[in-house]
Amino acid sequence: MIVDVHAHAVSERFLADLQRRPIAGISAERGDNGTYFMRGGGWDRPSSLDVNLHDLPRRLASLKRREVELQLFAPPPGFFPGPAGRPAANGSKRCTHKSSTLPRKRKA
Repeated sequence: MIVDVHAHAVSERFLADLQRRPIAGISAERGDNGTYFMRGGGWDRPSSLDVNLHDLPRRLASLKRREVELQLFAPPPGFFPGPAGRPAANGSKRCTHKSSTLPRKRKA
């Protein structure tokens, strides 16, 4: 059994929420081609997000191709940086709460 224990993910819902209302100074924009761009926080200019961070069907297909049966994930590190690059407590809590909208267990 292959288990990936170092993965990151954010939900589409979370990114859509960031489009409507920034959290801890971070906002998201979605380009015409569907790519999300992050602004604020640790990004000094708009930065694109890897589609595998939020596109669950695409991610599941990738896991199946690689024969990964279980993947543990968390929000990307530094998503809500505070002073000296450490996560800001309030922003980190919000990010973790929003990440809870990702499926807990799903068969690939």
